[in-house]
Amino acid sequence: QGRLQEAWEMLEEALEIKRRIGEKTGVAMALNNLGNIAHRRGDLRVAAKSLGESLEIKREIGEKSGVARTTGNLGTGTLEMGDPRGAEKLYQESRRLSEELGDEAGVAAAEFGLAEVHALRGYVDDARGGHSKALAMRTRSGDAVGAAQSRWALAILALSEGRPEASEKSALQVLENFILKYRKELTI
Repeated sequence: QGRLQEAWEMLEEALEIKRRIGEKTGVAMALNNLGNIAHRRGDLRVAAKSLGESLEIKREIGEKSGVARTTGNLGTGTLEMGDPRGAEKLYQESRRLSEELGDEAGVAAAEFGLAEVHALRGYVDDARGGHSKALAMRTRSGDAVGAAQSRWALAILALSEGRPEASEKSALQVLENFILKYRKELTI
């Protein structure tokens, strides 16, 4: 928490400076990062406000990749605040923009978010399909952390369906990937 607080204070200073000199890209970046920190702290309202303001600026200056990422981040917070319909719209916009930009990581993140919306609504087949699609994209691009997140979501889905063997398989794949990625750092 201490490092987050330190980062928060530095970003607030940077935001003030960027606003004073009229540097909109810097303002949008600082607001986005403040929103991400607020989200990590669990302050979803502050996160939504900061990310929303960042998104407005990014749209105004035409930063399409920033719009795609920030829209996806807003989707996550919106879902966590209990608005799956609003989250779905944000994830769909993020996916569309990411596809236009050829940003496979952005598409995968949006697919993951949409799968989470489906899971929340009880549409297990759609959720599994979305998580599987995100997993394939993340694996192809070498995004080990994202792939682990997708495998874990698939494990949770399998468990909720009463398929413990499938859940165990996905969970073990997450663990194996972790060990492969961090083998040098692990002291076993």
